[in-house]
Amino acid sequence: KGNESTLSSEEEREGILIASNTSLMASIADTICCLWESVETSLKDPINEASHDFLVKSFSGAVLGETHAHFERCATDDELEVKAKEDCNHVCSCILWCAGQMAPADVAGFSNQIT
Repeated sequence: KGNESTLSSEEEREGILIASNTSLMASIADTICCLWESVETSLKDPINEASHDFLVKSFSGAVLGETHAHFERCATDDELEVKAKEDCNHVCSCILWCAGQMAPADVAGFSNQIT
């Protein structure tokens, strides 16, 4: 399976937010950041306010916070391989970047991590 990294089977049994392939999750998170960045200027145009609001609604609130908390825990899990920890840290950085694109009220749990 090459350089794929996986979370523990214990996490899978618990039924918590998981990604059996953290490398894939890191790629998805990176893709979201790249796409958001590519349309960032257009999203600021008043004509695209509905699209901006949709993105914010989709990514704000508990969604980002819970996902970030999960991958942050994984990044410090001593049982995970180094590559899996790196992928978890990458997911966390992408989540923080996305949170930084939103108003503080939309990402209340991140205000101490975003400047």
